[in-house]
Amino acid sequence: MSVFASYAKVYDALYGDKDYTQEITRIAELLRAGAPNARRLLELGCGTGLHAAALARLGYEITGIDLSHAMLDRAEDPEKLIRLMIREMEDTLVELKSACAGVMAETKKVQRQRDTGRELYAQHPDAVVGIEEQRMRLDAWVQQALEEPAQVRVDGEQLVLVGKRVGQ
Repeated sequence: MSVFASYAKVYDALYGDKDYTQEITRIAELLRAGAPNARRLLELGCGTGLHAAALARLGYEITGIDLSHAMLDRAEDPEKLIRLMIREMEDTLVELKSACAGVMAETKKVQRQRDTGRELYAQHPDAVVGIEEQRMRLDAWVQQALEEPAQVRVDGEQLVLVGKRVGQ
């Protein structure tokens, strides 16, 4: 039994705390930058296949090569593959829960803003109508200015089209 055969039995446990997600993210960035059309990869020294499995989930076709048959046997272990799939599903579930929480929080924020607007309108309906009337007057003035090009000047606090006083 070679040293790799013994090592294969404990390899995944020894590197269980390794951040494969961060490594794969970086590898994928490098692949997109350097070989954007690459879909097939050859991994030399693939060990127990954790990088290969993660890259395969990103859509790459991976061929792994390793000197240790024991490492390759671990890479192809069905129980390990199932554990990897379960871990991926759990990670996806966490991401989904986080996204849902963000949507729920944003929905509550919009509802609070809507409720505040309704409360303000209930307390001051004339103010809202007054603002709407001013907006309509401004829209009419802009339309008039577009239809009848003229010189505009400021007279005190009013805009005046030469020969006409806007809003009267």
